[in-house]
Amino acid sequence: MIFPRVFTQAPDNNFEELAPAAGRLRALQQAMAQNTLPTDYTPADIAAYAESLLAFQREDGSFSVSKNPDELEPDVKTDSLRFVTWTAAAFLHLLETRLPETAAQIPGLRTSITRALNSLPASHLNFPESGPAAPVQQIEAVLILCEGEIPGMLEREPAAAPALKAALHTVTAEFRRCLESGETSLAGAIDYAPLYKMALEALAEHSVQGTETN
Repeated sequence: MIFPRVFTQAPDNNFEELAPAAGRLRALQQAMAQNTLPTDYTPADIAAYAESLLAFQREDGSFSVSKNPDELEPDVKTDSLRFVTWTAAAFLHLLETRLPETAAQIPGLRTSITRALNSLPASHLNFPESGPAAPVQQIEAVLILCEGEIPGMLEREPAAAPALKAALHTVTAEFRRCLESGETSLAGAIDYAPLYKMALEALAEHSVQGTETN
């Protein structure tokens, strides 16, 4: 796979442009998390990408692949703004923790991360626009944050993003309740128990309280 060297927004609000733009950032963040970046994608390349990403941080601290996310339909806005903000924060935090010498060369990196996590789009884990599928969105958000080692950061530094820390504890309790009660089948009678367990295990790895699974 060819990973992007700079962050780019979609040229317009066409979903066929927005989805690939978000996917490129997500692929890079996942490769960072899994240590699968090719050897020719150097720390300097990662820093250059991070700086290009930070240039697009919005006034409220969030990130979007849309130039005008407020014009999007709610479900598309979720993918193009909220998930992009979590993914961006996860990528930047991985840079900070795994390449500290490189990260030190990027002014205000930690501030940018906490601004993203405290932005309104990223500071809660409610998905009213998703209806019955909201738990699937919550699970995906949790997994992205865990890949970026964000929950562990918030356990160590609760003041960094208190609303998001509280939201993580709330969904942890809800995921556990669903597993214990057997309420894990959503729309279409699909059983999401394995995904609930995956999310709880990921949270447990980052010391979020009360997330152990049997």
